[in-house]
Amino acid sequence: VSTQSTGFQHFMSLSKQTSSPSIYNSLSPAVKASAGLGVLALIYLIRRQLAKRLDQPPSPLSLRLENFFSQAFKPSKASQKSLHSVIALFSVPWVISLVTKNISLVDSFWSVGFLTSAIVYYRSKETSEGYEPRKKLIVALVAIWAVRLAGYLTWRNWGIEDYRYKAIGRKFGPNFTYLSYFVVFIPQAILCWLVSHPLLGAQRPGKDEPAVTDLVGFLCWLVGFLFEAVSDFQLASFKANPANKGKLLTEGLWKYSRHPNYFGNAMMFWGFYILSLQDGKSTNKLGHFFPYSALILSLIH
Repeated sequence: VSTQSTGFQHFMSLSKQTSSPSIYNSLSPAVKASAGLGVLALIYLIRRQLAKRLDQPPSPLSLRLENFFSQAFKPSKASQKSLHSVIALFSVPWVISLVTKNISLVDSFWSVGFLTSAIVYYRSKETSEGYEPRKKLIVALVAIWAVRLAGYLTWRNWGIEDYRYKAIGRKFGPNFTYLSYFVVFIPQAILCWLVSHPLLGAQRPGKDEPAVTDLVGFLCWLVGFLFEAVSDFQLASFKANPANKGKLLTEGLWKYSRHPNYFGNAMMFWGFYILSLQDGKSTNKLGHFFPYSALILSLIH
Protein backbone atom coordinates (compact mmCIF):
# COMPACT_ATOMS: atom_id res chain seq x y z
CA VAL A 1 0.00 0.00 0.00
CA SER A 2 1.41 3.36 -0.99
CA THR A 3 1.50 6.11 1.61
CA GLN A 4 1.39 9.87 1.37
CA SER A 5 4.84 11.41 1.41
CA THR A 6 6.50 14.60 0.37
CA GLY A 7 7.83 15.02 -3.12
CA PHE A 8 11.33 15.21 -1.69
CA GLN A 9 11.11 11.63 -0.40
CA HIS A 10 10.53 10.44 -3.96
CA PHE A 11 13.28 12.75 -5.14
CA MET A 12 15.68 10.95 -2.78
CA SER A 13 14.03 7.52 -2.85
CA LEU A 14 16.17 4.44 -3.19
CA SER A 15 16.12 2.44 -6.39
CA LYS A 16 16.38 -1.33 -6.51
CA GLN A 17 19.63 -2.49 -4.94
CA THR A 18 22.25 -4.16 -7.10
CA SER A 19 24.89 -6.70 -6.15
CA SER A 20 27.36 -3.84 -5.65
CA PRO A 21 25.28 -1.01 -4.19
CA SER A 22 26.55 2.55 -4.27
CA ILE A 23 25.23 6.00 -3.47
CA TYR A 24 24.79 6.68 -7.20
CA ASN A 25 22.86 3.46 -7.78
CA SER A 26 20.57 4.29 -4.88
CA LEU A 27 19.47 7.58 -6.38
CA SER A 28 16.16 7.82 -8.17
CA PRO A 29 15.96 8.54 -11.93
CA ALA A 30 14.80 12.08 -11.10
CA VAL A 31 18.01 12.79 -9.17
CA LYS A 32 20.18 11.32 -11.94
CA ALA A 33 18.33 13.37 -14.56
CA SER A 34 18.78 16.52 -12.47
CA ALA A 35 22.49 15.77 -12.11
CA GLY A 36 22.74 15.32 -15.88
CA LEU A 37 21.07 18.66 -16.48
CA GLY A 38 23.44 20.23 -13.98
CA VAL A 39 26.45 18.85 -15.87
CA LEU A 40 25.06 20.19 -19.16
CA ALA A 41 24.50 23.60 -17.57
CA LEU A 42 28.08 23.58 -16.26
CA ILE A 43 29.42 22.70 -19.72
CA TYR A 44 27.38 25.55 -21.20
CA LEU A 45 28.71 28.05 -18.65
CA ILE A 46 32.33 26.96 -19.24
CA ARG A 47 31.86 27.24 -22.99
CA ARG A 48 30.28 30.68 -22.55
CA GLN A 49 33.20 31.91 -20.45
CA LEU A 50 35.73 30.55 -22.98
CA ALA A 51 33.91 32.33 -25.79
CA LYS A 52 34.11 35.61 -23.84
CA ARG A 53 37.84 35.17 -23.21
CA LEU A 54 38.44 34.49 -26.92
CA ASP A 55 36.31 37.52 -27.89
CA GLN A 56 33.92 35.32 -29.83
CA PRO A 57 30.45 36.83 -30.26
CA PRO A 58 27.74 34.74 -28.59
CA SER A 59 25.29 32.95 -30.82
CA PRO A 60 21.62 34.09 -30.92
CA LEU A 61 20.64 30.89 -29.05
CA SER A 62 23.19 31.63 -26.31
CA LEU A 63 21.82 35.14 -25.91
CA ARG A 64 18.26 33.84 -25.64
CA LEU A 65 19.24 31.21 -23.06
CA GLU A 66 21.20 33.74 -21.03
CA ASN A 67 18.28 36.19 -21.07
CA PHE A 68 15.82 33.47 -20.05
CA PHE A 69 17.89 32.21 -17.12
CA SER A 70 18.71 35.71 -15.90
CA GLN A 71 15.01 36.60 -15.73
CA ALA A 72 13.71 33.26 -14.53
CA PHE A 73 16.26 32.29 -11.91
CA LYS A 74 18.01 35.43 -10.69
CA PRO A 75 16.82 35.61 -7.08
CA SER A 76 15.12 38.86 -6.14
CA LYS A 77 15.36 40.27 -2.63
CA ALA A 78 12.04 38.65 -1.77
CA SER A 79 13.25 35.33 -3.14
CA GLN A 80 16.51 35.53 -1.19
CA LYS A 81 14.65 36.33 2.03
CA SER A 82 12.36 33.38 1.37
CA LEU A 83 15.36 31.07 0.96
CA HIS A 84 16.89 32.24 4.25
CA SER A 85 13.56 31.86 6.06
CA VAL A 86 12.91 28.35 4.73
CA ILE A 87 16.42 27.15 5.62
CA ALA A 88 15.95 28.53 9.15
CA LEU A 89 12.58 26.78 9.36
CA PHE A 90 13.97 23.39 8.29
CA SER A 91 16.78 23.71 10.82
CA VAL A 92 14.19 23.35 13.59
CA PRO A 93 13.20 19.71 12.90
CA TRP A 94 16.87 18.82 12.41
CA VAL A 95 17.71 20.07 15.92
CA ILE A 96 14.76 18.08 17.26
CA SER A 97 15.97 15.00 15.36
CA LEU A 98 19.30 15.16 17.20
CA VAL A 99 17.36 14.34 20.36
CA THR A 100 14.70 11.99 19.00
CA LYS A 101 16.99 10.21 16.47
CA ASN A 102 14.06 10.39 14.05
CA ILE A 103 14.15 12.68 11.01
CA SER A 104 10.62 11.94 9.77
CA LEU A 105 9.47 15.17 11.41
CA VAL A 106 10.89 16.96 8.37
CA ASP A 107 7.85 15.77 6.39
CA SER A 108 5.57 17.89 8.57
CA PHE A 109 7.61 20.99 7.74
CA TRP A 110 7.44 20.49 3.96
CA SER A 111 4.11 22.26 3.46
CA VAL A 112 4.87 24.77 6.24
CA GLY A 113 7.90 25.82 4.19
CA PHE A 114 5.58 26.93 1.39
CA LEU A 115 3.42 28.85 3.82
CA THR A 116 6.55 30.58 5.12
CA SER A 117 7.52 31.58 1.57
CA ALA A 118 4.01 32.76 0.75
CA ILE A 119 3.99 35.04 3.80
CA VAL A 120 7.48 36.37 3.03
CA TYR A 121 6.38 37.20 -0.50
CA TYR A 122 3.17 38.80 0.77
CA ARG A 123 5.09 41.12 3.10
CA SER A 124 7.85 42.04 0.63
CA LYS A 125 8.20 45.40 -1.13
CA GLU A 126 8.28 43.49 -4.40
CA THR A 127 4.58 42.63 -4.08
CA SER A 128 3.44 45.76 -2.21
CA GLU A 129 1.60 47.04 -5.29
CA GLY A 130 0.12 43.67 -6.20
CA TYR A 131 -3.62 43.07 -6.37
CA GLU A 132 -4.51 42.63 -2.68
CA PRO A 133 -7.43 40.16 -3.09
CA ARG A 134 -5.23 37.90 -5.21
CA LYS A 135 -2.37 38.11 -2.70
CA LYS A 136 -4.68 37.17 0.17
CA LEU A 137 -6.15 34.32 -1.89
CA ILE A 138 -2.68 32.87 -2.48
CA VAL A 139 -1.76 32.97 1.21
CA ALA A 140 -5.13 31.50 2.22
CA LEU A 141 -4.90 28.59 -0.25
CA VAL A 142 -1.35 27.76 0.84
CA ALA A 143 -2.33 28.00 4.53
CA ILE A 144 -5.31 25.64 4.13
CA TRP A 145 -3.18 23.06 2.32
CA ALA A 146 -0.17 23.46 4.63
CA VAL A 147 -2.12 23.03 7.86
CA ARG A 148 -4.00 19.98 6.57
CA LEU A 149 -0.95 18.18 5.18
CA ALA A 150 1.32 19.03 8.13
CA GLY A 151 -1.32 17.81 10.58
CA TYR A 152 -1.90 14.61 8.65
CA LEU A 153 1.80 13.77 8.28
CA THR A 154 2.48 14.54 11.95
CA TRP A 155 -0.33 12.18 12.98
CA ARG A 156 0.80 9.48 10.52
CA ASN A 157 4.50 9.59 11.47
CA TRP A 158 4.08 10.06 15.22
CA GLY A 159 6.53 7.80 17.05
CA ILE A 160 7.86 6.05 13.94
CA GLU A 161 10.51 6.78 11.32
CA ASP A 162 9.70 6.49 7.63
CA TYR A 163 11.38 3.43 6.09
CA ARG A 164 12.76 5.57 3.24
CA TYR A 165 14.76 7.70 5.65
CA LYS A 166 15.98 4.56 7.38
CA ALA A 167 17.21 3.23 4.04
CA ILE A 168 19.03 6.49 3.25
CA GLY A 169 20.52 6.44 6.76
CA ARG A 170 21.98 2.97 6.22
CA LYS A 171 23.79 4.31 3.18
CA PHE A 172 25.53 7.05 5.18
CA GLY A 173 26.35 5.12 8.34
CA PRO A 174 26.13 5.90 12.08
CA ASN A 175 26.73 9.66 11.68
CA PHE A 176 23.67 10.11 9.50
CA THR A 177 21.82 12.00 12.26
CA TYR A 178 24.31 14.84 11.82
CA LEU A 179 24.86 14.43 8.08
CA SER A 180 21.09 14.46 7.50
CA TYR A 181 21.15 18.25 7.81
CA PHE A 182 23.04 18.40 4.49
CA VAL A 183 21.59 15.24 2.94
CA VAL A 184 17.88 15.69 3.76
CA PHE A 185 16.99 18.95 5.50
CA ILE A 186 18.90 21.54 3.45
CA PRO A 187 18.16 19.93 0.04
CA GLN A 188 14.49 19.72 0.99
CA ALA A 189 14.51 23.39 2.04
CA ILE A 190 16.10 24.41 -1.27
CA LEU A 191 13.63 22.31 -3.26
CA CYS A 192 10.75 23.85 -1.32
CA TRP A 193 12.10 27.33 -2.06
CA LEU A 194 12.48 26.60 -5.78
CA VAL A 195 8.99 25.18 -6.13
CA SER A 196 7.47 28.11 -4.18
CA HIS A 197 8.26 30.75 -6.81
CA PRO A 198 4.80 30.79 -8.47
CA LEU A 199 3.57 32.12 -5.11
CA LEU A 200 5.81 35.13 -5.72
CA GLY A 201 4.80 35.60 -9.36
CA ALA A 202 1.11 35.46 -8.46
CA GLN A 203 1.50 38.24 -5.88
CA ARG A 204 3.55 40.66 -7.98
CA PRO A 205 1.92 43.71 -9.58
CA GLY A 206 -0.11 42.69 -12.58
CA LYS A 207 -3.78 42.77 -13.41
CA ASP A 208 -5.54 44.86 -10.76
CA GLU A 209 -8.85 43.04 -11.11
CA PRO A 210 -10.08 39.45 -11.15
CA ALA A 211 -8.76 37.56 -14.18
CA VAL A 212 -9.73 34.36 -15.98
CA THR A 213 -6.43 32.84 -14.81
CA ASP A 214 -7.53 33.46 -11.21
CA LEU A 215 -10.64 31.33 -11.68
CA VAL A 216 -8.88 28.58 -13.64
CA GLY A 217 -5.99 28.49 -11.17
CA PHE A 218 -8.31 28.33 -8.18
CA LEU A 219 -10.36 25.49 -9.72
CA CYS A 220 -7.16 23.52 -10.42
CA TRP A 221 -6.08 24.06 -6.83
CA LEU A 222 -9.49 22.99 -5.50
CA VAL A 223 -9.56 19.78 -7.54
CA GLY A 224 -6.02 18.98 -6.45
CA PHE A 225 -6.71 19.73 -2.80
CA LEU A 226 -9.78 17.51 -2.74
CA PHE A 227 -7.93 14.68 -4.49
CA GLU A 228 -5.08 14.81 -1.99
CA ALA A 229 -7.26 15.18 1.12
CA VAL A 230 -9.85 12.55 0.17
CA SER A 231 -7.26 10.01 -0.98
CA ASP A 232 -5.27 10.48 2.25
CA PHE A 233 -8.44 9.88 4.28
CA GLN A 234 -9.34 6.80 2.24
CA LEU A 235 -5.85 5.35 2.63
CA ALA A 236 -5.72 6.03 6.38
CA SER A 237 -9.13 4.36 6.85
CA PHE A 238 -8.04 1.37 4.78
CA LYS A 239 -4.81 0.86 6.73
CA ALA A 240 -6.62 1.22 10.07
CA ASN A 241 -8.38 -2.07 9.39
CA PRO A 242 -6.05 -4.96 10.42
CA ALA A 243 -7.76 -7.19 7.87
CA ASN A 244 -6.26 -5.08 5.08
CA LYS A 245 -2.64 -5.64 6.11
CA GLY A 246 -0.57 -6.44 3.03
CA LYS A 247 -3.43 -5.63 0.69
CA LEU A 248 -3.58 -2.98 -2.03
CA LEU A 249 -6.21 -0.24 -1.89
CA THR A 250 -8.19 -0.29 -5.15
CA GLU A 251 -11.38 1.49 -4.11
CA GLY A 252 -12.48 5.12 -4.05
CA LEU A 253 -10.05 7.47 -5.78
CA TRP A 254 -7.44 4.71 -5.61
CA LYS A 255 -9.52 2.83 -8.15
CA TYR A 256 -8.74 5.45 -10.80
CA SER A 257 -5.13 6.32 -9.96
CA ARG A 258 -2.18 4.50 -8.43
CA HIS A 259 -1.27 7.67 -6.53
CA PRO A 260 -4.26 10.04 -6.40
CA ASN A 261 -2.63 11.96 -3.53
CA TYR A 262 0.42 12.76 -5.66
CA PHE A 263 -1.83 13.72 -8.56
CA GLY A 264 -3.69 16.11 -6.27
CA ASN A 265 -0.47 17.68 -4.99
CA ALA A 266 0.85 18.29 -8.51
CA MET A 267 -2.56 19.64 -9.59
CA MET A 268 -2.51 22.25 -6.82
CA PHE A 269 0.83 23.58 -7.98
CA TRP A 270 -0.32 23.74 -11.58
CA GLY A 271 -3.09 25.89 -10.13
CA PHE A 272 -0.56 28.18 -8.43
CA TYR A 273 1.35 28.42 -11.71
CA ILE A 274 -1.80 29.45 -13.59
CA LEU A 275 -2.49 32.05 -10.89
CA SER A 276 0.98 33.47 -11.51
CA LEU A 277 0.08 34.14 -15.16
CA GLN A 278 -1.98 37.20 -14.22
CA ASP A 279 0.06 39.40 -16.58
CA GLY A 280 -1.84 42.66 -17.04
CA LYS A 281 -1.11 46.35 -17.37
CA SER A 282 2.01 46.20 -15.22
CA THR A 283 5.36 44.46 -15.62
CA ASN A 284 4.72 41.01 -14.17
CA LYS A 285 6.64 38.75 -16.54
CA LEU A 286 7.84 36.42 -13.79
CA GLY A 287 4.85 34.12 -13.86
CA HIS A 288 5.65 32.82 -17.32
CA PHE A 289 8.99 31.44 -16.12
CA PHE A 290 7.58 29.26 -13.35
CA PRO A 291 6.22 26.11 -15.06
CA TYR A 292 9.31 24.30 -13.76
CA SER A 293 7.79 24.33 -10.26
CA ALA A 294 4.74 22.32 -11.29
CA LEU A 295 6.87 20.17 -13.63
CA ILE A 296 9.24 19.26 -10.79
CA LEU A 297 6.36 17.99 -8.63
CA SER A 298 4.77 16.20 -11.57
CA LEU A 299 8.01 14.39 -12.44
CA ILE A 300 9.25 13.43 -8.98
CA HIS A 301 5.88 12.01 -7.98
